[in-house]
This record gives sequence, C-alpha cells and structure tokens, in this order.
Amino acid sequence: RHWLDLDRLAFPLVVRNMRAGDTYQPVGDDEPRKVADLFETGRVPSWNRRNWPMILSAGVIVWSRKFGAAAWAAAGPGTRRVLRVGEAGVRRGEK
Repeated sequence: RHWLDLDRLAFPLVVRNMRAGDTYQPVGDDEPRKVADLFETGRVPSWNRRNWPMILSAGVIVWSRKFGAAAWAAAGPGTRRVLRVGEAGVRRGEK
C-alpha cells in the first residue's frame, strides 16, 4: 500500500495536509471517494484530520496516511522503478 510507480509520477511531489473536498481512489476501491468519507469509514478522530498528510503529483493525490497509494499510482507487477512512502517516527505495523 505504500509503494508508488515512479514512472507514473510528475515531479516535484508535494506534501500537504488534507483539504475540504479532497478526493482520491485508494488501491482496492472501485471509484474515487471523498477523503472525508474515508475518515468516517476508517474511524479517524476529527482532531487528527486537519493535519493529515498527503502526497500530490501534479496536484493529484497519490498517497495518504492510513489509506495508502492511489490506484493509478500504485506499484504493480509491471513497475520498473518504485518509490516507497512512509513516515519518520512511525513504528512498523502502525498506520
């Protein structure tokens, strides 16, 4: 969930917090979803949402904490170059 296909990304990548109206399609979802809906189903406390990190490529979300890579940007069997995404200070097994 935290591996991106480097050849599908436009640089520079941008890290920013969640914004109202953000949508993206995490791996495993059939269609794009509002990040606010992902927070609800993922039981993310409201006090954590404001500073929720996301990575964007050309203004499009490619990764979000807990929800992982966007379906279109995720590394797969045909991927030649991979970018691993993670957070410093997060222990293995935590999301």
